Amino acid sequence: MKILIAVTPAAASAGGGGGNPLMAFYEELGGLSVDLAFMDESIPLAEQVSDVDIIIPAVSDIGADVINAAPNLKMIIQAGVGLDTVDIEAATKKNVCVANAPYGSATSMGELTIALMMLLSRKLNEAQENMRKGVFFLPLGSELGGKTLGLIGLGHSAKETARRAKAFDMTVLAIDKYHDQIQNSDVDFLGGLDQFDKILTESDFVSLHCPLNDETRNMIGYEQLCSMKETAYFINIARAGLVDEEGLIRALKEQKIAGAGLDVFLEEPLSLDSELLKLDNVALTPHIATSTNESRTRNFVQVAKSVKKIAAGEKPEFCVNL
Repeated sequence: MKILIAVTPAAASAGGGGGNPLMAFYEELGGLSVDLAFMDESIPLAEQVSDVDIIIPAVSDIGADVINAAPNLKMIIQAGVGLDTVDIEAATKKNVCVANAPYGSATSMGELTIALMMLLSRKLNEAQENMRKGVFFLPLGSELGGKTLGLIGLGHSAKETARRAKAFDMTVLAIDKYHDQIQNSDVDFLGGLDQFDKILTESDFVSLHCPLNDETRNMIGYEQLCSMKETAYFINIARAGLVDEEGLIRALKEQKIAGAGLDVFLEEPLSLDSELLKLDNVALTPHIATSTNESRTRNFVQVAKSVKKIAAGEKPEFCVNL
């Protein structure tokens, strides 16, 4: 059985894909023999899948061209949550299972959300610059305690964020499309999408934790950001397409909000000419929300479990389409 991880070997190593995560993957497979391959970025992906049984997409586009070029394809499985780069309809037509690992990255994503909030509220980027200039005791930041965090989407990563925010004595508000199906959440308020404005206007931090689809694309733009408090911060570790980037840059330049913490971008790697790199009120990280050994290990263990199911002719636990 051949498995293609749709990243280069260098990218897999840099992102935490090597070492312990892959060791855990092979251990979970037991005696099942697999041929693990990595993408060659100099060749179109559709030309690399003729003998592939399983694709792990990472951030690569797995469109109908790739799916149709893989006659042996049985499963596309994300070593994480996001499936927005996969043509699920095309996969379903070919009876190809599309699956993910929805739980493994939640802790890492929750921790990075809190880290970005602290970096912004304590103005740590400015503090480092002051150190280099010999300036001490400045800048003056603010505490998380007593502030309000608004979560848009209350899936696994948002729940982990909420747990940690409550430990900082924050008030947590959340909205979710399926709010009536959510139980045991560490939030002070949970409502439906009709409470979107409440999240924007009442929160000191607004954080995105929802999938990217036709319903959510560009859900945050200049108008929405302007409805937030001028002292509030915006956080996005989910998907860049959830946000109108031009509107965000405009709002930041005009100081309609205090700042933003971003881990995802429309163009990755981010162009060195990007306006975002020129703004002082932005904290940027290079798409590392899931880049921990612990997260990758949990995800690859789940991938291995799904691979074993497919090899046995069974439906994987987190198949979303069949």
